[in-house]
Order: sequence, then structure tokens, then C-alpha cells
Amino acid sequence: MQKPLVKTDFQLKLLQHNVVSFVNKVEFFVRIYKTAGMSDTRLTHVESTLAFQEKTISDLSDVMFRQQEEIDRLKAHVKEITDRMTQDEDDLAGGGLPANEKPPHY
Repeated sequence: MQKPLVKTDFQLKLLQHNVVSFVNKVEFFVRIYKTAGMSDTRLTHVESTLAFQEKTISDLSDVMFRQQEEIDRLKAHVKEITDRMTQDEDDLAGGGLPANEKPPHY
């Protein structure tokens, strides 16, 4: 599950603007390549490379999101363990048996 990129209307408008700008740039370069005599085979290769890069970026974004969730989960687990250890140390210092003293039933 990918975390939503857009949280506010401003972010949505900014994202829409960036997408439109990107599409316009791609269309511009396609026109340049076609007028410069680039073959359809070469143009198809450039377009497929671009599509592959977009897919790779999307996949990497998903992986990073899952890794961040795992990091957050592990941080919470470490904090829980640290809190338990601190509590155990406090219990020992507050009235528990010292480390070298035998319990009374010996």
C-alpha cells in the first residue's frame, strides 16, 4: 500500500501542475526528435526507456514507504524493550535483591 502523495488541495494542484509540465516537456522532445529525423524505432526505444524508469521510480517509492513503516515499527519495539529494561532496573534498585545476595529461602 503506497502512502498518498497528496494531503492538501495545494499539493494536489502542485502535483497536477508538475504532471502537466512533465507531459508538455515530453511532447516537446518527441516533436524535436521527429523533426530531427529520429527514426520511429529510436523514438520507441526512448519512450520505452522512459516508461521503464517511471515504473522503477514507482517501485522504489513503494519499497521506501514499506521500509519506513518497518523502521517506525522497529523503533517502537526498541523503545518498548528499553522502557521495560529501565523498569526492571528501577525495580531492582528500589527493593529487589542485590545481585550478590541470596534469597531468604536458602
